Amino acid sequence: MKGFFTHAESLPDQECALCGSRSPLIASHLRVCGRCIRQRPHEAKPLLEAAHRKVREDFGMATHAPQTKGGVHCPLCVRHCVMGEGEIGYCGLRIARNGRLVHLAGTPRRGLLQWYRDPLPTNCVAMPFCAGQNRSGYHNLAVF
Repeated sequence: MKGFFTHAESLPDQECALCGSRSPLIASHLRVCGRCIRQRPHEAKPLLEAAHRKVREDFGMATHAPQTKGGVHCPLCVRHCVMGEGEIGYCGLRIARNGRLVHLAGTPRRGLLQWYRDPLPTNCVAMPFCAGQNRSGYHNLAVF
């Protein structure tokens, strides 16, 4: 793996909260090394979830999917938010207004999306259909 992460040498070492190992590849916010995430997932998960909650709080986003009794149900993702009047969903893109689900960005006719030309065919989720899959110099269109 040495040499794979070209900028790791310039990052400060961080200590894993579980095993105590030190590496520049440990994210300071997560505080858990990749080995512990893979080999000790039950111990790592609460630390990772706490870091995720903290980041969402820092950005003013909901830390859990709202489940307000009698609210408006949002069926657009697996979180299945139920939002009370004026409450914003977990994604931060939908709000309940006047008993209806309102999109804060994009519309049903014109969605909100990001795209870029991806020169790395290994990033394609539809690998068999990507033009750049086996051809050097080709790009795939990545859409989110």
